[in-house]
Amino acid sequence: MSNSIQSLVYDQLISYSSPQRQAFTSKLLPTIEPTRVIGVTMQDCRTIAQTLIRNHQAEAFCASLPHTYVEENIIHMLILNLYRDNQLWQQAMEDFHPFLDNWMVTDAASPKYIGRDPDALRSCALTWITDTKPYVQRVAILLLMQLVRKSQFQEQDYLAVCSVNTDHYYVDMMRAWYFATLFEYQPSIIYTMLTESNVELRVKRKTIQKILESRKTHALDREQMKAIRTTLKQQ
Repeated sequence: MSNSIQSLVYDQLISYSSPQRQAFTSKLLPTIEPTRVIGVTMQDCRTIAQTLIRNHQAEAFCASLPHTYVEENIIHMLILNLYRDNQLWQQAMEDFHPFLDNWMVTDAASPKYIGRDPDALRSCALTWITDTKPYVQRVAILLLMQLVRKSQFQEQDYLAVCSVNTDHYYVDMMRAWYFATLFEYQPSIIYTMLTESNVELRVKRKTIQKILESRKTHALDREQMKAIRTTLKQQ
């Protein structure tokens, strides 16, 4: 069953692929061998995931780990997003953790039903953020950022992101993204983080960059961010 479901999904992916998309996606994933990229859009991956669910083949596909291609891992994550049971989702995610090896797969995490239970989502994220695997940390921070956007922010989430101890580029970038998102809702916290906290300078600089890139940032905040950036350059 495992080989047949893998072949089925591979054939579907090939039918949606294009050389141009393969080249484009490969450039976005410098840590992944280009041979592991088929070249399929996120929307087409979502279509395949929904087809597997509708045909009662999703469970067999998710059990066929490890997958070979990035798009297969994306489809796997998209299927997990539609789990309705908290415990089953948590176990399925943790079974998938060893295979998270790039930002494109982690950033597909957006649990539709589990996300309606902020306490359950937070509990998982605060556990996973202490993991030693960088892409597990990244997905944990992403889930905490989703809580910010749902107006479910808690200070313990922010403190957990501040306390992450790694110099991994893709974790740093997610931390900066989290802080920049939190700035939209709790700007005073981020001003304090940038000027008074022990968060690494490189993360502070990336946070400022993301805040300045946002169209939502007001003119006065832009000026203050530029001033803080100048101060940080002297440190």
